[in-house]
Amino acid sequence: MTYETGGTVIDERISALPSVSMAKLAHQAVAGSLEPLLESALTIREIPGTEKFYNAAAWEDEQGNTLLLGRKIEKAGEEGEPDVGSLVLLTLKNGNIDSSKEIWKPSDDADYSLEDARALPLNDGKIMFGLTAVDRNKTPHPAVIIVSTAELANGDSFKPKVIEAMGQGRQTTPLAEIIDTVDGKNGTPISSSLVAFRPEGEANNHQLRIFEYREDGSVDHKQYIIFPKDIPWASWRIGTTIPPIWLDDNQAIFPIHGITIVDEKYIYSIGGARLHKDSEGILSIDNISQKSLIDPDTFVGIIDDDDVELHSERRVVYCCGGIAVKAETGEIDSLKLFVNVGDKRTVEVTVPIDQLTRDWDTT
Repeated sequence: MTYETGGTVIDERISALPSVSMAKLAHQAVAGSLEPLLESALTIREIPGTEKFYNAAAWEDEQGNTLLLGRKIEKAGEEGEPDVGSLVLLTLKNGNIDSSKEIWKPSDDADYSLEDARALPLNDGKIMFGLTAVDRNKTPHPAVIIVSTAELANGDSFKPKVIEAMGQGRQTTPLAEIIDTVDGKNGTPISSSLVAFRPEGEANNHQLRIFEYREDGSVDHKQYIIFPKDIPWASWRIGTTIPPIWLDDNQAIFPIHGITIVDEKYIYSIGGARLHKDSEGILSIDNISQKSLIDPDTFVGIIDDDDVELHSERRVVYCCGGIAVKAETGEIDSLKLFVNVGDKRTVEVTVPIDQLTRDWDTT
């Protein structure tokens, strides 16, 4: 993979062979002793000025600038409590921060705290955000807001619709007509009208729930997407990363995050998958990578090992934002992911598309 820091580019081609330690190879690469082993490579660039900024939605404006809407956390929450901080909008020009603006901040009288935005640009130029809203009882709910970049930049009120119940019509529907209450995390737009989230509870650790979201704020349950439980890097839990990157009308690149438990620590990783839509509009998941694309060892020797984790009980890589990078032909060439490393910082990781799709079995 290639790592850029302080104007220096370090080539780190990481072998996918199971007998090779990624951490060891990363250290070798930094020392300059590793020969290229893959035709394609990750490119890693730590974004200056993003300390304590992470889990950012990502999109581009009409000028080609990158926008990041992420969490700015000053300190970790108490055990069992979420980290609470502001949502901050960063504008990147040529890969570096050009401006910063606080979009939302927590307050003692607020009904919810907001976190982990994910952005889907719509055809009309507006952005559909999925978020997690945590209520006063520490229960998370998916939330949705559709807003323009200009409205965000102008400081217009940022008040997502929090989805607490699901049924026909508006959520003011009488209780008897509501299908059920809703709690969960990872609110992620799938399309202009569909949103995914992972329901709370260990029984839901390997499934996503999809609901239809209408302009008037009403929602209806659509389906579940069931994941296998034997993913080596996601044996305990899965979750979303970014909204799907649709390659055509029926299939999309859909990176996911996974968690395993090793020596009583939660180990986060990011891997690839294909989201498929059949002729009836039913969504399913397949072609999940058997090896993670990004894990905490990816950054060993790159980021200061003494300043990696905000929470000592876990090793975190997480992602809420990504941008498809197109070649001159107009085809998607790579995927630029904005990866949270250790709940401490944001790192730009570019993944060639062929590493995500080359082993897909679409039969």
